[in-house]
Amino acid sequence: MKQKLNVLITILKHLNYNTIKLNFTYFKFKDAIRFPILVSCPFLIKQAKGSIRVEGKIHTGILRFGYDNIGHFDNARIRTIWEVEGEIVLKEFAHFGNGVKIVLAEGAKFVIGKNLNVAPMSTFLIFKELEFGENCIISWECQFLDTDFHHILDENGNKANPPKPIKIGNKVWITSRVTVLKGSQIADGCIVGNNSVVIGKLNQEKTVYNGNPCVPIKSGVIWRE
Repeated sequence: MKQKLNVLITILKHLNYNTIKLNFTYFKFKDAIRFPILVSCPFLIKQAKGSIRVEGKIHTGILRFGYDNIGHFDNARIRTIWEVEGEIVLKEFAHFGNGVKIVLAEGAKFVIGKNLNVAPMSTFLIFKELEFGENCIISWECQFLDTDFHHILDENGNKANPPKPIKIGNKVWITSRVTVLKGSQIADGCIVGNNSVVIGKLNQEKTVYNGNPCVPIKSGVIWRE
């Protein structure tokens, strides 16, 4: 009974237009009334299409926006942007900080692994596929781009720069202001240092990478929250 009361209080505390809109757009009524999505930050819904598929039990607040408070950000003024037309696959609980931008094109896929934690002001621009494993942490002002946006054609008129999927392994820590470009892969247990640019495959597990482009700095590491 106490647990149900706590859930009800949580829902009522965050019952706003964006919370209602997202839940009743993406879920059937019996699931929407559980409010699996909770929004607690300035939020702009530019497009709410596509689908959200939960792999596991649906319960309150498995996908949350704006529940952190990082001191050097003016959280009251940072607006999160939701522009989704593709498919989101949610493994379990995930949290996105204030000012995150999620742009998911029609036909694209965003796979959100269990316990993904994203700090404010990170950007996800997905035209093919972006996949996170379990227990990943993304620091502030990172960006994930699986496309070049503008078309580059060869001399025969064929597109030379199609989007390519990005895959992030389990327990990866991506520190602040990192850019991850199309076709990139990051192995399990890795750390990517500040201001790095990830191009291609970082295949060594439990390794610190840094630089533009990233190179291995130290291997055999284990990081803790």
